Amino acid sequence: MKNKEVTKLKPKQELFCQYYASSEECFGNGTKSYLKVYLNVKYDTARTEAAKNLAKPCISARISEILESKGLNDEFVDKQLLFLITQHDDLTNKLNDIKEYNRIKGRHAPEKHQFEQIFTGSNEELDLAIEAEKSKFKK
Repeated sequence: MKNKEVTKLKPKQELFCQYYASSEECFGNGTKSYLKVYLNVKYDTARTEAAKNLAKPCISARISEILESKGLNDEFVDKQLLFLITQHDDLTNKLNDIKEYNRIKGRHAPEKHQFEQIFTGSNEELDLAIEAEKSKFKK
């Protein structure tokens, strides 16, 4: 079923999506895709307008739809990630892929947060306050 917003695309927006999601020359490059569709546009203008286009829900939905129709979906990407994680030839890439998997699964180290607060109590009270703050960040 088509997304309602997809039907609102203008012909040039549709062409932009096709270049962005399908063209070997422009694949994943909004600026190049924009320059292909909108001729006689300066590079900086194309870069700005491409970013605006890619931020529009109707454009991103259409690009996702095109990519999925070509087999690029979560299942495919998960299989590729599994292949990369289980390979033993390129350990640098393997480590990066394991980090990516852990990030996706929410298994990465929690972010560090600064604790800046003036405290005038005793050391025991300070320790309790610190523990209370730390507990906010534990899962």
